Amino acid sequence: MSGRARSHSRSPGRLWAWVGTTVLGAVAVSGALLAVLHQRDQSDGRDRPAGASEQAGQPRAAGRQHWQHEWPASYAGPVWITVNPPDDLPRTITITWGPWQRQLLHDGAGPKTYLFAKSPTGKGEETVPTSVDVDPAAVVTFGSGTPPDAAVDVNIGWTRVSG
Repeated sequence: MSGRARSHSRSPGRLWAWVGTTVLGAVAVSGALLAVLHQRDQSDGRDRPAGASEQAGQPRAAGRQHWQHEWPASYAGPVWITVNPPDDLPRTITITWGPWQRQLLHDGAGPKTYLFAKSPTGKGEETVPTSVDVDPAAVVTFGSGTPPDAAVDVNIGWTRVSG
């Protein structure tokens, strides 16, 4: 009977070996995950033009995504968005900025930059965020300053939104 009890019991040495292996495995997996996330962050930063920032888009209705960005109140000059779709489906882009709205049709699989202008926010006025809805979903990057080459000027064609 004592032989049988020994074969099923764990010695302290085996227990510590198991704990050590489990901890090392967890550290290795978390380290690999951090390396992948770091590499993804690094590649996103290298591909992004100067002055660009990206904020996570929020899903809306099926296939639609909502993005929002706020430029500094004191900034005046060119601002832009770059739409980077995952496929070549046509996309409806709606840019809303305060009481103004501009609709665009994005066609093709490649990224495209849409350029417009920002005036400084007046004293006592609140900074108004810019919202971009993309249907079907795509990644939107916001930027200011010198836009990427081949930016499409969309300063004309804005309409006033009621309400």
